[in-house]
Amino acid sequence: MRWILIDVALALLAIAGLGLLLLRLWRKVKALSTTVARASDTIGKATEGLAAAQAQGPLGQDASARDVAGRSPAGSTRSGAGPGRGA
Repeated sequence: MRWILIDVALALLAIAGLGLLLLRLWRKVKALSTTVARASDTIGKATEGLAAAQAQGPLGQDASARDVAGRSPAGSTRSGAGPGRGA
């Protein structure tokens, strides 16, 4: 009978120890999730600011004034011939 009580006591101690470890882990995860949420908000704001800056163009031009390659659609004097492209 004495051995059964010792076994039960050890099992309860083990369960209590696991419960304490689980509680500590839960608190750390909660704190980490708060930090990640704050960082996510900061990154979201930075991304929106970057998108707005890119939409304005390199010197504040409107994005519609540039072609797809980022050059001005008018006034380009390059013929496209160059090294390795054939004259």
